[in-house]
Amino acid sequence: LDGHAPLVPWMWVSMSLAVISLVILITPRCRTNERLLAVACVMVFASLWIDKGLGLIVGGFVPSPLGHVTPYVPTLPEISITLAIWAFGFLLITVFYKIALAVRGELVEP
Repeated sequence: LDGHAPLVPWMWVSMSLAVISLVILITPRCRTNERLLAVACVMVFASLWIDKGLGLIVGGFVPSPLGHVTPYVPTLPEISITLAIWAFGFLLITVFYKIALAVRGELVEP
């Protein structure tokens, strides 16, 4: 790539997060700490998101078959669609939590 390597730091971060979370999840003493387990799960999620999101999708465009490196920057419509999908997902999670807590409250009350 001759100096055109904008994805290299991202891939190093992804691999570092994956290795650290793997060590945390394998160590028996760390598996009993719920706070550390939550951190490890977030690290695994971030590692996979970086690897599959940036490394696989954007990496498919760099370099072109002719050897030309074109940097990729998301456009406003792409960013807007992504934010809308995430917002809809958070809305669904909120609705489902509200339903689950209402059902749980009915089951707990005598």
